[in-house]
Amino acid sequence: SMTDIPVDIVPVGFTFNDELRLVGVKISPQIAMAGETVSVTAYWQVLAPIAEDYSIFVRLRTLSGETVAQLDTYPGLGTLSTTQLSPGNVIADRYPVTIAPTADSLTPAIAQILVGLYRYDLPGYPRPPVLDSAGNLLTDTAVGRVKLVPRQWPSVAPDYPLAVTFANGISLAGYDSDCAAAHPNCTLTLYWRAESTPMADYQIFVQLWDDAHQIAGFDAPPRDGRYPTRRWAAGETIADVHALSLPADLPPGNYRLRVGLYRLDTGARLSAAADGAPLPDFAVDIPLPAR
Repeated sequence: SMTDIPVDIVPVGFTFNDELRLVGVKISPQIAMAGETVSVTAYWQVLAPIAEDYSIFVRLRTLSGETVAQLDTYPGLGTLSTTQLSPGNVIADRYPVTIAPTADSLTPAIAQILVGLYRYDLPGYPRPPVLDSAGNLLTDTAVGRVKLVPRQWPSVAPDYPLAVTFANGISLAGYDSDCAAAHPNCTLTLYWRAESTPMADYQIFVQLWDDAHQIAGFDAPPRDGRYPTRRWAAGETIADVHALSLPADLPPGNYRLRVGLYRLDTGARLSAAADGAPLPDFAVDIPLPAR
């Protein structure tokens, strides 16, 4: 019965083909490393007799789209068939999902947990239609998220140390760069530090300037979108790599990169200071070797 469902589950409320409702899930642990196993317990309510023998998939997928763990099974880890489930029952079904060891290179990252049904025995593995609790048809059935952390956090030893303090708990400890005006393709690694958990998600801007004008701009969320700033925790150092393509035909002159943070929804920049003084335009200037 519904009273058998713990009160501390994450509510989901997805309905599969008017036959099964995924009432909610429990996820443990909520922070994990590559190679570790995350336990996802799903609470299924049987709404109607089920004529089809569905398989169940559980996936962990980073916010930038990489699948880092996958389990395919039947109910009861293979001991039950959906055709045997009786209407009115609630089944607590636990799925152990092991994160690929290779996922360490993607960390730190937030991974969504996706749970769904499909027919293993039919061509194309068709899935039943899924409605959310408001009756909207879903294509993605994300039920929660887990934080993937590195086996070892990066040490803060940038080639070019900085002490720039941004508002909202973020500082920039320095950078590594092989960028020069004469080399179009280069890599800029920014070492962010979370002094506390930021209250919003910020985009990074990297702009190429000459003495007076912006020539090019590169905007991206940190870590290609895998690790939004609102998920950072106090004490973490985040190595944030940006591959840049500078114009190949720059005339001789002095060039610099300007780096900062802003909110995508408002465009407002996050204030920044160094040595207690606000930085012009709230941007950090990174000089480039002259061309």
